[in-house]
Amino acid sequence: MTVEANIREALSRALASFGTVVSPDDIPLECSNDLKNGDYSSVVAKKILALERKPKKADLEQSGVVSKQEAKELSRMIKLPSNNPDELAQRLVAALGDIPGVKQITPASGFINFYLADSVFAQSLQNIIDTPDEWGKNDLHKGERIMVEYTDPNPFKEFHIGHLMSNA
Repeated sequence: MTVEANIREALSRALASFGTVVSPDDIPLECSNDLKNGDYSSVVAKKILALERKPKKADLEQSGVVSKQEAKELSRMIKLPSNNPDELAQRLVAALGDIPGVKQITPASGFINFYLADSVFAQSLQNIIDTPDEWGKNDLHKGERIMVEYTDPNPFKEFHIGHLMSNA
């Protein structure tokens, strides 16, 4: 199992402990643009709150769509511990526990940042050394047609500003 899969699975389990079922495949996880924010980052706390805002019992009762008893039950069904993304991220981090391949997990402004262990990078380098001919290969666009454009300015004519767009 990859580190990404381990992180998604752990986040899914942590959310399930709050009564929110989310498939690991549906959990947002991205490579961070800035390494001070970790190697991976997830905005799952903000996304979950946007999808499952805990309804207030009074709002449900006033809507007239449900009875007082149904409003009470509905407000209990969604068990997120907080409506604040920062606090939810902190509680998710506390519920995550140890994740294989991750050395540090930090909440930050509703995001959860994951810092990979040095052993993950060492293993990746070892895989490259062991199988150098396989490094960088993938089936990401297998079966798709890919068009490659190139420019071919005439070497016997003057190069001018009109060539700039196609050559850039």
